[in-house]
Amino acid sequence: MYKNFRKAKFGVFLKDKPGVFLNKNTSEIEFSFKHTQIDKNTLILQLRIKNTGKDNFEINSLVISDLVLADLDPDEVLENAWTQSGFSGYRKGIPRSKRSMLFLMRDQNPFSYRSDYGYLNNSLVSEWYTQLLCGQRSLVIGAISVRRQFTQIFVRKEKKGTRVRITCQLDGLEIAPDETFESEKIAVLAGEKRKTLEDFAILIKRENDINVSNKPVKGLCCAYYYQGNMVDEKYILEQLDAIDSFADKPSFDVIQIDGLPTPWGDWMESLEKLFPSGLENIVKKINKSGFKAGFWIAPFVANPSSNLFKNHPDWFLKNEAGKFFEARFTSPFDFLPQLSFRVLDPTNPEVDEHISDIIRKLVGYGFEYIKTDFTYPVCFATGFAKSMTRAQALRIGFETIRKAAGKDVLVQTAITQLSPVIGTVDYCRPGLDTLTPYVCKIPLVRKLVNEHMLRENLRNCETRNFLHNKVWISDPDCIVFRSGTGIGESLISDHKRFVYKNKTSLWVGDNLSQLTEEQKRNLSAFLRKF
Repeated sequence: MYKNFRKAKFGVFLKDKPGVFLNKNTSEIEFSFKHTQIDKNTLILQLRIKNTGKDNFEINSLVISDLVLADLDPDEVLENAWTQSGFSGYRKGIPRSKRSMLFLMRDQNPFSYRSDYGYLNNSLVSEWYTQLLCGQRSLVIGAISVRRQFTQIFVRKEKKGTRVRITCQLDGLEIAPDETFESEKIAVLAGEKRKTLEDFAILIKRENDINVSNKPVKGLCCAYYYQGNMVDEKYILEQLDAIDSFADKPSFDVIQIDGLPTPWGDWMESLEKLFPSGLENIVKKINKSGFKAGFWIAPFVANPSSNLFKNHPDWFLKNEAGKFFEARFTSPFDFLPQLSFRVLDPTNPEVDEHISDIIRKLVGYGFEYIKTDFTYPVCFATGFAKSMTRAQALRIGFETIRKAAGKDVLVQTAITQLSPVIGTVDYCRPGLDTLTPYVCKIPLVRKLVNEHMLRENLRNCETRNFLHNKVWISDPDCIVFRSGTGIGESLISDHKRFVYKNKTSLWVGDNLSQLTEEQKRNLSAFLRKF
């Protein structure tokens, strides 16, 4: 099998030349294909190109491998999306991936469905990595270096066997004369199902020099999962008082402030009104109760009504037509003012300093846990073309946060593209929200929506769990102990079992002051198991 990968076609897709696939040396491009055999079951591939011409040229994608495996007829293929909230699960056979064009467009990389970026028609599309299962045999293919490009694996059934195309997206990056550029390092691992994934995670860990030394956290998420974006000083103090009312005090590590009722982007401006005694004072009260303080923030987006957007429109990304990017990509109604977002350019030095200043202030207030969310819109932008890729731009943003937070502050990520943030975060949520609080008061809808979300979340967490304790600490999102969410007890029990079995982080998404005494006992008893 590895002989096939060594002899596979490779090349580039040039910008503005749809479907152009160059897989040999030309007068303008020199190719160097490197393959390294780590052991009998592991091969590392990497493509290097050099502009040998006199003019700049722009590349959409590098093709690391394009081949047909005649001896592989998979029973199942792992389809993995590029975001945490995107689908990650096993498909029977090799079905065609369907592009989302109406709802949840954020969960798919739109460039991966473009022929001029290397899309293989009617193929199953996986981002970052995939796994092909054939009986007891497993073949894992994925990127172990992740800092510069998004990697895709296209799989399609053909008469002669299973076709596999591996690409790394350069997003129209401009390559100057005599300039060289390398693809990400792609690992190909053969063996047993679980072991190939575990070995893949170890390769990522080594390649990126990751040391997962932190422990999973037990935290209280205030107050989104109960009442949406409506947290303030009164609510936090109410939770601290409720904790004191427990007969058996719950053993939380972190109390997190999230969901500020303010125009997104103006994170610091409304704090005086929401926390009249001062945010620093609230942190001290959380600490006095025996907990660390956490803060939720969506650092790269802002509402068009925010002062940040009004005062600094030049900080925000625009499309090629000169219009500001609409950031959500979740539904046809994103244009509504209350849903609309704009996207900060994390590569702008002034934005870098703005975000750094916010993080430094939070750390100065005493926050020891920073949760970042809604960072995915950066990678829908095209404003980085010719200078850097979307993956590089997102990574720059997370490196800014990491540097400003310092080595002692814990950083978590939620809805984002997964691969570029490796090595910059301590904790990662690999799935969806447990539920949406906005439907909890609608009897039939809440069961339909919230049970679907939790099932999707658990599937994603399960398939991505091989990364836990190797690349980051996994957070399978909040467990709810209250009733009235529409989620059945059996599904909640599945959620608890997953957390307990895998020793992941454990967050609680309830208003503790509204729990019954029995629910309080159940919560405390569950926390004691860890």
